[in-house]
Formats: sequence, C-alpha cells, structure tokens
Amino acid sequence: MKTTQWLEEIIESRYQSVAVRVSEKFLSERRTENRAIWEDAKNWKFGHYFGRDDTRLWVPRRRRTGEPDPNQNVINFAHPLGQKAFRILALGYGIAAIAVVTVGAIAFGARW
Repeated sequence: MKTTQWLEEIIESRYQSVAVRVSEKFLSERRTENRAIWEDAKNWKFGHYFGRDDTRLWVPRRRRTGEPDPNQNVINFAHPLGQKAFRILALGYGIAAIAVVTVGAIAFGARW
C-alpha cells in the first residue's frame, strides 16, 4: 500500500474512535429511556407492544414475570414503521377472515 493510504486509514480510524466516545453517552441514555418505556405495563396490550416514545422497531417479548425474553422479539406498533406493519397485518387478517367465511358458506351450500 502507498503511504498516503496508510495515513488516510489512521486518520479515519482516529475519527471513528472519537465518534464512538462522543456517541456512547447518548446511546447509553437512549437505551435507558427505551428500557423504562418497555417496562411500563401500560405499553403492553394483549401481548402486543405500543411504546410510543421507544425508538426501537423490534423489542424483546415480555414474559409473564415482566422480564425480557432474549429469544423472541415483537414489533413496536407505535413506531412509524410498526404502524405500517400493523395496518398490513390487520388487512391480511381481514382478508383471511373474509375468505374463510366465504369458503365456509360455499361448503355449507349457501346460495348468493
């Protein structure tokens, strides 16, 4: 490698280490805030998570004891992308319910 490439890599790595040190405090505070929001029982409805101020899209599933389950995640339906996912899932379940009712009606001989 050329000397200039080594110099650029050293400078770049130095900037990255400064960025990590600067952002660590912010990220630590954000994790603490997200955890407090996640622990609030008001944000959990029928096993679904609606943490409005939580910045995460995917959060750990909550066990009955209130502890996080590290092996399972759920969607934060209050997150902007989670709201879109909620609409898509609701639409999918609605279409599936209509299809089941229609097939059931046809199977039992309903005449239109």
